[in-house]
Amino acid sequence: MQKKLNDRLKEWKGKTEELWLQLNLGASEAKDQYEKQKKELAKWVEETKVKLNDLPDKSSAKAKELQVKLDELKKEAEKKTAETKEKLKEQQEILSEKLDEVKDDLKEAYAHSSDKAAEYKEKAEEKLTDFQTRFDVFKLQLHLGSKEAQELWERKKKETAANLKELDEKIDKAADVTGELLHNVGNELKSSWSKLKKTFK
Repeated sequence: MQKKLNDRLKEWKGKTEELWLQLNLGASEAKDQYEKQKKELAKWVEETKVKLNDLPDKSSAKAKELQVKLDELKKEAEKKTAETKEKLKEQQEILSEKLDEVKDDLKEAYAHSSDKAAEYKEKAEEKLTDFQTRFDVFKLQLHLGSKEAQELWERKKKETAANLKELDEKIDKAADVTGELLHNVGNELKSSWSKLKKTFK
Protein backbone atom coordinates (compact mmCIF):
# COMPACT_ATOMS: atom_id res chain seq x y z
CA MET A 1 0.00 0.00 0.00
CA GLN A 2 2.80 2.41 0.95
CA LYS A 3 4.72 1.70 -2.28
CA LYS A 4 1.57 2.13 -4.36
CA LEU A 5 0.85 5.50 -2.75
CA ASN A 6 4.46 6.61 -3.21
CA ASP A 7 4.26 5.72 -6.90
CA ARG A 8 1.03 7.71 -7.21
CA LEU A 9 2.56 10.68 -5.39
CA LYS A 10 5.42 10.65 -7.87
CA GLU A 11 2.95 10.58 -10.77
CA TRP A 12 0.88 13.45 -9.37
CA LYS A 13 4.00 15.48 -8.66
CA GLY A 14 5.09 15.04 -12.27
CA LYS A 15 1.66 16.07 -13.55
CA THR A 16 1.55 19.22 -11.42
CA GLU A 17 5.02 20.20 -12.62
CA GLU A 18 3.95 19.76 -16.25
CA LEU A 19 0.88 21.95 -15.72
CA TRP A 20 2.93 24.63 -13.94
CA LEU A 21 5.21 24.76 -16.98
CA GLN A 22 2.31 24.83 -19.44
CA LEU A 23 0.56 27.69 -17.64
CA ASN A 24 3.64 29.88 -18.06
CA LEU A 25 4.32 29.24 -21.73
CA GLY A 26 4.36 32.11 -24.20
CA ALA A 27 2.20 31.98 -27.34
CA SER A 28 4.90 30.54 -29.60
CA GLU A 29 6.05 28.02 -26.98
CA ALA A 30 2.45 26.95 -26.33
CA LYS A 31 1.91 26.21 -30.02
CA ASP A 32 5.08 24.12 -30.15
CA GLN A 33 4.05 22.23 -27.02
CA TYR A 34 0.58 21.63 -28.44
CA GLU A 35 2.11 19.92 -31.47
CA LYS A 36 4.44 17.94 -29.21
CA GLN A 37 1.47 16.82 -27.12
CA LYS A 38 -0.31 15.63 -30.27
CA LYS A 39 2.70 13.49 -31.13
CA GLU A 40 2.77 12.05 -27.61
CA LEU A 41 -0.93 11.21 -27.93
CA ALA A 42 -0.39 9.43 -31.27
CA LYS A 43 2.46 7.43 -29.72
CA TRP A 44 0.34 6.52 -26.69
CA VAL A 45 -2.53 5.37 -28.94
CA GLU A 46 -0.20 3.03 -30.84
CA GLU A 47 1.20 1.59 -27.60
CA THR A 48 -2.33 1.19 -26.21
CA LYS A 49 -3.51 -0.75 -29.25
CA VAL A 50 -0.67 -3.23 -28.76
CA LYS A 51 -1.43 -3.64 -25.05
CA LEU A 52 -5.16 -4.11 -25.66
CA ASN A 53 -4.37 -6.90 -28.11
CA ASP A 54 -2.65 -8.76 -25.28
CA LEU A 55 -5.76 -8.72 -23.09
CA PRO A 56 -8.07 -11.76 -22.92
CA ASP A 57 -11.12 -9.58 -23.67
CA LYS A 58 -9.88 -8.34 -27.06
CA SER A 59 -12.34 -10.32 -29.23
CA SER A 60 -15.60 -8.70 -28.11
CA ALA A 61 -17.49 -6.42 -30.48
CA LYS A 62 -16.98 -3.46 -28.12
CA ALA A 63 -13.23 -4.10 -27.95
CA LYS A 64 -13.03 -4.15 -31.75
CA GLU A 65 -15.05 -0.94 -31.94
CA LEU A 66 -12.60 0.63 -29.50
CA GLN A 67 -9.71 -0.25 -31.81
CA VAL A 68 -11.48 1.65 -34.62
CA LYS A 69 -11.95 4.69 -32.38
CA LEU A 70 -8.29 4.57 -31.40
CA ASP A 71 -7.32 4.62 -35.09
CA GLU A 72 -9.53 7.68 -35.60
CA LEU A 73 -7.98 9.42 -32.60
CA LYS A 74 -4.47 8.71 -33.86
CA LYS A 75 -5.39 10.06 -37.29
CA GLU A 76 -6.51 13.35 -35.72
CA ALA A 77 -3.40 13.56 -33.53
CA GLU A 78 -1.17 13.08 -36.57
CA LYS A 79 -2.73 15.89 -38.60
CA LYS A 80 -0.30 18.60 -39.64
CA THR A 81 -0.13 21.97 -37.90
CA ALA A 82 -3.23 24.13 -38.56
CA GLU A 83 -2.38 27.19 -40.66
CA THR A 84 -5.10 29.49 -39.31
CA LYS A 85 -6.76 30.04 -35.94
CA GLU A 86 -10.06 28.88 -37.39
CA LYS A 87 -8.50 25.62 -38.57
CA LEU A 88 -6.76 25.21 -35.23
CA LYS A 89 -10.02 25.65 -33.35
CA GLU A 90 -11.72 23.12 -35.59
CA GLN A 91 -8.84 20.67 -35.13
CA GLN A 92 -9.00 21.07 -31.35
CA GLU A 93 -12.76 20.47 -31.26
CA ILE A 94 -12.50 17.27 -33.31
CA LEU A 95 -9.58 16.02 -31.22
CA SER A 96 -11.59 16.66 -28.06
CA GLU A 97 -14.55 14.72 -29.46
CA LYS A 98 -12.34 11.77 -30.41
CA LEU A 99 -10.80 11.68 -26.92
CA ASP A 100 -14.30 11.56 -25.41
CA GLU A 101 -15.35 8.78 -27.79
CA VAL A 102 -12.32 6.63 -26.97
CA LYS A 103 -12.86 7.15 -23.26
CA ASP A 104 -16.54 6.16 -23.50
CA ASP A 105 -15.79 3.11 -25.65
CA LEU A 106 -13.03 2.04 -23.26
CA LYS A 107 -15.49 2.03 -20.36
CA GLU A 108 -18.05 0.03 -22.34
CA ALA A 109 -15.59 -2.46 -23.80
CA TYR A 110 -14.08 -3.40 -20.43
CA ALA A 111 -16.98 -2.71 -18.04
CA HIS A 112 -17.17 -6.40 -17.04
CA SER A 113 -13.75 -7.71 -17.82
CA SER A 114 -10.90 -9.70 -16.34
CA ASP A 115 -8.83 -8.24 -13.51
CA LYS A 116 -5.95 -7.59 -15.88
CA ALA A 117 -8.16 -5.75 -18.35
CA ALA A 118 -9.91 -3.78 -15.59
CA GLU A 119 -6.57 -2.64 -14.21
CA TYR A 120 -5.35 -1.50 -17.61
CA LYS A 121 -8.71 0.18 -18.35
CA GLU A 122 -8.32 2.30 -15.21
CA LYS A 123 -4.80 3.37 -16.19
CA ALA A 124 -5.85 4.14 -19.76
CA GLU A 125 -8.85 6.20 -18.61
CA GLU A 126 -6.61 8.22 -16.34
CA LYS A 127 -4.11 8.84 -19.14
CA LEU A 128 -6.89 9.94 -21.49
CA THR A 129 -8.15 12.37 -18.84
CA ASP A 130 -4.64 13.77 -18.49
CA PHE A 131 -4.48 14.36 -22.24
CA GLN A 132 -7.91 16.00 -22.11
CA THR A 133 -6.76 18.33 -19.34
CA ARG A 134 -3.66 19.43 -21.24
CA PHE A 135 -5.65 19.97 -24.45
CA ASP A 136 -8.38 21.88 -22.57
CA VAL A 137 -5.71 24.29 -21.33
CA PHE A 138 -4.39 24.69 -24.88
CA LYS A 139 -7.92 25.53 -26.10
CA LEU A 140 -7.77 28.78 -24.14
CA GLN A 141 -4.02 29.31 -24.33
CA LEU A 142 -3.88 29.32 -28.13
CA HIS A 143 -6.85 31.67 -28.68
CA LEU A 144 -6.02 34.87 -26.79
CA GLY A 145 -6.80 37.42 -29.49
CA SER A 146 -9.65 39.28 -27.77
CA LYS A 147 -9.69 41.11 -24.44
CA GLU A 148 -12.46 38.78 -23.25
CA ALA A 149 -10.35 35.72 -24.06
CA GLN A 150 -7.35 37.24 -22.27
CA GLU A 151 -9.43 37.94 -19.15
CA LEU A 152 -10.86 34.41 -19.15
CA TRP A 153 -7.38 32.92 -19.52
CA GLU A 154 -5.99 35.01 -16.66
CA ARG A 155 -8.91 34.02 -14.42
CA LYS A 156 -8.54 30.33 -15.23
CA LYS A 157 -4.77 30.54 -14.89
CA LYS A 158 -5.06 32.12 -11.44
CA GLU A 159 -7.59 29.51 -10.30
CA THR A 160 -5.44 26.67 -11.62
CA ALA A 161 -2.31 28.06 -9.96
CA ALA A 162 -4.12 28.15 -6.60
CA ASN A 163 -5.35 24.56 -7.05
CA LEU A 164 -1.87 23.41 -8.08
CA LYS A 165 -0.32 25.01 -5.02
CA GLU A 166 -2.89 23.31 -2.78
CA LEU A 167 -2.31 19.96 -4.45
CA ASP A 168 1.47 20.30 -4.23
CA GLU A 169 1.22 20.94 -0.49
CA LYS A 170 -1.00 17.88 0.00
CA ILE A 171 1.40 15.71 -2.01
CA ASP A 172 4.34 16.84 0.11
CA LYS A 173 2.46 16.13 3.35
CA ALA A 174 1.22 12.75 2.08
CA ALA A 175 4.78 11.52 1.68
CA ASP A 176 5.03 11.18 5.50
CA VAL A 177 1.73 9.36 6.00
CA THR A 178 1.70 5.67 6.98
CA GLY A 179 -0.67 3.04 8.30
CA GLU A 180 -4.46 3.35 8.23
CA LEU A 181 -4.39 6.94 6.97
CA LEU A 182 -2.95 5.92 3.59
CA HIS A 183 -6.33 5.09 2.06
CA ASN A 184 -7.86 8.41 3.18
CA VAL A 185 -4.91 10.39 1.88
CA GLY A 186 -5.09 8.63 -1.47
CA ASN A 187 -8.79 9.47 -1.83
CA GLU A 188 -8.22 13.07 -0.79
CA LEU A 189 -5.51 13.52 -3.41
CA LYS A 190 -7.71 11.95 -6.10
CA SER A 191 -10.45 14.42 -5.19
CA SER A 192 -8.05 17.38 -5.35
CA TRP A 193 -6.70 16.23 -8.73
CA SER A 194 -10.26 15.88 -10.10
CA LYS A 195 -11.06 19.41 -8.92
CA LEU A 196 -7.97 20.71 -10.67
CA LYS A 197 -8.81 19.01 -13.96
CA LYS A 198 -12.32 20.57 -14.01
CA THR A 199 -10.93 24.12 -13.96
CA PHE A 200 -10.69 24.36 -17.74
CA LYS A 201 -13.91 22.49 -18.54
